Amino acid sequence: MRVEALFAGCALLAMSSCASLEVREAPSHETAVRQGSPRPEAILRLLAAKRAERRGDPAGALAQWQAAVRADSSSPSLRLGLAKAYSVQSNDSLALVNGRRSVLLDSNYVDGHLFLAGLYEGRNDFISAATHLEAAFRESKSPETGWQLARLYARLARPEESRRVYQTMADAPTAHPDDVLAWAEQVQMSPVKGASDIFYTTCMRRWPGNEEAVGAYAEYLARSGRRAEAERLLRGWSAGHPDSREVPKRYIQLLVAQDRWADADSVWMRIWRESPDDLVEQKGWITYLTKRGQIPLAITNAQRLIETQPSDGDGYVLLGQAHVARGDLHEAAAAFEQAAARDSSLEALSELAYARAGLKQYAAAERAARQGLSKYPGDERLLSIYSAALSSQNKWREAVPVLRALTERDTTDTDRLFDLGASLERAGEFDSAVVVFKRLLSINRHHADALNYLGFMFADRNVHLAEAESLLTEAVRLEPRNAAFLDSMGWLFFRQGRYQEAKEHLADAIEIDGSVAEMHVHLGDVLSALGDRDNAREAYRAALRLDPANRTVERKLRLLERR
Repeated sequence: MRVEALFAGCALLAMSSCASLEVREAPSHETAVRQGSPRPEAILRLLAAKRAERRGDPAGALAQWQAAVRADSSSPSLRLGLAKAYSVQSNDSLALVNGRRSVLLDSNYVDGHLFLAGLYEGRNDFISAATHLEAAFRESKSPETGWQLARLYARLARPEESRRVYQTMADAPTAHPDDVLAWAEQVQMSPVKGASDIFYTTCMRRWPGNEEAVGAYAEYLARSGRRAEAERLLRGWSAGHPDSREVPKRYIQLLVAQDRWADADSVWMRIWRESPDDLVEQKGWITYLTKRGQIPLAITNAQRLIETQPSDGDGYVLLGQAHVARGDLHEAAAAFEQAAARDSSLEALSELAYARAGLKQYAAAERAARQGLSKYPGDERLLSIYSAALSSQNKWREAVPVLRALTERDTTDTDRLFDLGASLERAGEFDSAVVVFKRLLSINRHHADALNYLGFMFADRNVHLAEAESLLTEAVRLEPRNAAFLDSMGWLFFRQGRYQEAKEHLADAIEIDGSVAEMHVHLGDVLSALGDRDNAREAYRAALRLDPANRTVERKLRLLERR
């Protein structure tokens, strides 16, 4: 190979290596041209430095960078490489000297300015850091550098400079409306007042037909307590854009949030008048009427929609939702059945399952949920109602895998962990239930229901009674008037042979809520152990009045009466 070709190949490798020295910003094409290529001897040293860095030899890398700079002291990228090598060796003074030289050689060298900004910020010299970030941002217009610079100005209590940087970012020719809206959300918690306004207003100015920007800005204004501004924005846009649909709907949401239903009605009526044959708007109108509490009108409009679109299941879904709002679950379930028969949509099947469960028709709810999951596997709403329907039929073993799937989606959801633990215990998987409840309590040690459930599990099995007492004591401390918790504590005392304390807790539980047969059974067992047969009989009889089919209590009562 000719020597010139070797040096040309080395030059390409070196330029690639120089470009990778600082990954935060890449020099512009113009900057790269100004820098030129290092001399051949310097290129060889640069490559040797990179090899030393790769094998973890910082001292060897430093020596090679020094040799590279001696071979070509006019290259900003080599100076920066040397500065970084000194920085790796914790020699910040020489790192600073060589970093400065890199930007003296090329005042627009982005990587050099970014390196110096990092060094100065590490020294808490935020003013110098801002100076170099400003130079890098002026040359690159990079959003990443803009964020760094704006945050640094905020730290220096110079909000006007932060706002200037944000405005430059928003006005950049390369900025896309999606980027600008994302930035608006990103700075909503910024200490710089008006930061989000800059991005939202610039987006609306640069892309005047962007409904998403208008809606997002209005939502931000309303959430920030600036409802009057939000209303002016939405009202003005709606008036100036008669074909708009999404922004007027945002306006309606704002009015409804303020209970200004009459004003919301007028906006909806305008949409309705301008597009009476638009099915989407018709459906939106019915949904609005249901939320508005205008149930008869919602039902009438849903029935009209069904007449004109008999094969469209949405009309039946809307009719069913109106019946749910009225509290008529039978009519609602019938409507949802019709919807599911037409298109088996996710909404129709999930609404049907919930309506059947609300009617305590758990087998039908199970069927609807299973049908939905066969078409929409993994849907969270369907999984939730499916597990509830199974549990309501005491199908604990079938409920367990469904609940496991739900808890795997959110391992910190304590309500679902509780349901899983309870289902495992009732399915006879005691040890697995204990693991789940302990996991739940590691997330929330004050979860009173979990404390009570696990404590009662131990007491009922007559195991780990000291731990059970600790769990139940905390549960009762959290909810001292909870009858179920007092019953659990009473049963624990019974297991421990502390009959008088057990009697007191169980009597308190029944006084609070005497409608639970199991509490009377527990009290009967305690009174029997105390030798109080008459009151024990009365407790068992009270249990039978509440649960006439309880054969266990009947046997206990017969045994007691034989004595």
